[in-house]
Amino acid sequence: MFGKVGMGVVRCTFIIGEEGMIENVMPRAKPDTNVREALEYLRGSEVFKRVSERKPLLILFSQ
Repeated sequence: MFGKVGMGVVRCTFIIGEEGMIENVMPRAKPDTNVREALEYLRGSEVFKRVSERKPLLILFSQ
């Protein structure tokens, strides 16, 4: 590793809609704030309102 430049860990969150299409990309996600930011986005979206009325919503986060 001496003298080599690396990018390190790049965290990114993708929010996938009902149709399987990417609805939102959150680049440079930080572990301590990522969940809160994603839930805020989901609560304000029409998808969350429609889905939460019909069935549970599955949200996965990895670190």
